[in-house]
Amino acid sequence: MIKLQRSTARLIVTAFLIQALSLFAQTTQPATTTSLPSTLCDTLTGQTTGVQQRLNQYNDLVRGRQCIVLSADPIEDTAELINRAPENSVILLSSNIIHGVTPTPFMTPSTSKKPVNYFIDSPILIKSGKDIIGAADDGFEIVISPWPSFRQNYMLKMGSYDDFQFGETRDSHIKHITFQPILPDNSSPIHTIIFAQCSNRRLFLDNNVFYLPNWIGVRLECTEPLDAAANHLRPGPGLHFINNTVLADSINAHGHIRIPLHALKIYLRGIENQSGRVSVIENTSRGKMGSMGRFGLGPGSSMDIFRNIIDIDNSGLTHREMNLGGKILKGGFILIGHSERASEPPLYNLAGNQIYVTDTAISVEAKLELALACNRLRAYKPWQQDKQQHPVKAADPLPLAGECESSVNSTVAMAMTRPPRLCQIVNTWTAINNSTASALSGLSYVDGQFNFDPLVCPAINSTSAPATTPSPPSSEGTNLAATALGVVTSLFLLLKN
Repeated sequence: MIKLQRSTARLIVTAFLIQALSLFAQTTQPATTTSLPSTLCDTLTGQTTGVQQRLNQYNDLVRGRQCIVLSADPIEDTAELINRAPENSVILLSSNIIHGVTPTPFMTPSTSKKPVNYFIDSPILIKSGKDIIGAADDGFEIVISPWPSFRQNYMLKMGSYDDFQFGETRDSHIKHITFQPILPDNSSPIHTIIFAQCSNRRLFLDNNVFYLPNWIGVRLECTEPLDAAANHLRPGPGLHFINNTVLADSINAHGHIRIPLHALKIYLRGIENQSGRVSVIENTSRGKMGSMGRFGLGPGSSMDIFRNIIDIDNSGLTHREMNLGGKILKGGFILIGHSERASEPPLYNLAGNQIYVTDTAISVEAKLELALACNRLRAYKPWQQDKQQHPVKAADPLPLAGECESSVNSTVAMAMTRPPRLCQIVNTWTAINNSTASALSGLSYVDGQFNFDPLVCPAINSTSAPATTPSPPSSEGTNLAATALGVVTSLFLLLKN
């Protein structure tokens, strides 16, 4: 488990931060609603190398739109500038620095790149169609951090608590930005980095780095009721979390050491029959946190969870546990359904994920449907199911075979005597830390079949894993005996009170 280091350079930057904050207070003027000047993206010239690269890379996205190029200014509230940008504009954060130097209140151990810091003293509002793209030159990375004086719960906000705003339909993209809410003293004033609520828009987050705060990295939550199938023009909110890196470590919260709660929380249980609007694909998470994701969907809705690499340590207390007491669900993914007997369960598609955690790989609550294909689980226990009288229905995993290509060695698969598609969808289980759990331990009420049989495809074992497969969270006491069990099982166990 990677231990993130932040102690280096803290003493050096503290005095500079105080000086910069003083200058910020002296020079900041009252906020204005005047829009920032913009230029047609197609005609931008004389830009830095990083800006020009992004314009070329995302030519289809920016064509015909207005672009605004910002430079890092240590005495400027970047949120105030971005919030003045009009809807449907593209904000490019360059690696240009005003006033010669920008303070560096943290380390970025995940990269050797030099940070270019954009500071905020208020939340960034993600307006309809607004895109924010990091456009650093080679050797630099764009970082958004709160000032120590920041007093809001969220760094970025989108949507409304109780209004879908159906007239606003343009998606927003946030790309190539490092979000660092941790202050030099290893504390964090932030509850959630990005908080999205009810809307009729999709938020695309890709190729970003998230350092987790006390609670949650990215949160999408809307409790308003909606039938997404009733009107194709009103599908509701969406979130696509793709190719991001999530890093977490213990945090000093008012003198108490805590670990972040979740990297992602998606709660859309009031929205029915929504599909293709929510996905978590090809992300990497490392460090200490309660779970990678807690997801709750409404009846008939679905989401895709494909090819994520999760290598996290769940040990330690979260803010929630310290405040409320008791134990919470921890591990890889927490999947939540509903208890309405007459309604269709939500469907979770999990394929090609590598879930290496120190607690529970997958937790399930209430009535839901789960398609499970070619996942690799390595944990103290594979499952935890709540004690309600609702089954987990095993959906057909074969339609997900195509999502396994990146996680299974194709040359090995071609050499197998059994049908390649069947071999592709087989899941594997490894118990750690002297656990005696088998592949289906923790499941008490399942309708259908989950495939955990290494004998179906003998060539699939620990030696055939891709070179990029991360090490398990703990190599001490790893119990490999469970992987020798062939488990292609149908469970129809009724929970007994």
